[in-house]
Amino acid sequence: ENPDSVNIAHFIDWWRTVAEHYKYYSHRVAFNLLIEISGALKDMPDKLNEIYDKTVAAIRESNPTRLIIISPRMLSNPLYLHELEIPSQANNFLFWEWHFYASGPSKDRESKLWTTGTPAERKLITDKINAALDWEEETGLPSWVGAWMPGNYNKGNDYTVAEQVVFASFMVRELEKAEIPWAMNAVQHFHGYLEDYNDWYPHRLPVLDAVLEPWKVALYEKKGYRGKSIRLAPGEYDQTFLENSGFLNNFKSIMVPLDFTVTTYSDSGFTGMKNVYMFTDSSIVDSGAVTSLKVSYDTTLTWVHDREQQHNTIREYQLFRNYPNPFNPTTHISFTVPVAGMVLLKIYDLQGRLVKNLLNEEMAPGNYEVKWDGYNNAFQPAASGLYFAVLQTMQARYSLKIMLIR
Repeated sequence: ENPDSVNIAHFIDWWRTVAEHYKYYSHRVAFNLLIEISGALKDMPDKLNEIYDKTVAAIRESNPTRLIIISPRMLSNPLYLHELEIPSQANNFLFWEWHFYASGPSKDRESKLWTTGTPAERKLITDKINAALDWEEETGLPSWVGAWMPGNYNKGNDYTVAEQVVFASFMVRELEKAEIPWAMNAVQHFHGYLEDYNDWYPHRLPVLDAVLEPWKVALYEKKGYRGKSIRLAPGEYDQTFLENSGFLNNFKSIMVPLDFTVTTYSDSGFTGMKNVYMFTDSSIVDSGAVTSLKVSYDTTLTWVHDREQQHNTIREYQLFRNYPNPFNPTTHISFTVPVAGMVLLKIYDLQGRLVKNLLNEEMAPGNYEVKWDGYNNAFQPAASGLYFAVLQTMQARYSLKIMLIR
């Protein structure tokens, strides 16, 4: 809060003492120097770099290969990562922590605005992710998100569960696609261990389900998200499946992530009375008989995280991690094409046998996404297991591991 010479010396000496105490502990123990920079120091980037450099040097006296975490100023805002300098004795055992929406989004604050998930609101998040990825590329050191929250719980929370599901499913998807690890604030908002409740709070289970598997919907046996539950990826679920899983005419609540739709049918074979759900609901009172259902994901609405769009031009072929992964029964494979030419996208099994031809055509430069429905070239369902998606061009060959779970 007051970075004068006396306090800085005290801070450095404190870390020197801590480092000496823990020098023989497992290297799974990391040192996080400052979680969020506030007070006068948040406006002093040069002073912050000086403090980091001297503190890391003090730690290295006893812990030459201990992992050390440092954060940018302005409450760990990733847009200030570019101001950080790598401490002279980092020894490559260092990574960056950054935060966004640590205390939740806001419905009126422009810097963390989230209402319905408009393109501008989504861009606030992806801009920060892109800033972190650029800094990782420049420094060669990884980063992680130390904190985000699905609702503004610390300020009374004016987000409904349905709104939190939309925000959380978008946030997790974008971080997954960027391959940036993260932590979410905070477990006491989902579990009652502080109140001796010793269980998950039912009213916020859909938010937790959206965080854990943002590429699936969830059905709940009872109103208020209580009772037995099941998560379902995009696909068709017939009467036999619903009967075997215990959800034939037997669910009263639903969780629907961003850009998902659930369509239920009163008769088998996806016929009869139809109900369509595009939002999370704790009490589906008029669902009627549900004998079959379809789960769909609208790729025309989703926001595909693509760093190359930030620079307006695509410089190289890229094959991105598929999502969801693992998947059942459908996954999406994204890639970029820098120059016009023939592009092949195929699925192979572990023995190198061709399973599915997904793409074989001349393509213009651009960003593309192809869906695999889990079927092989013989129009039969592929078995559970590990597969390879292979992108083949005249210039190079790229492969990606994907996991199908039936």
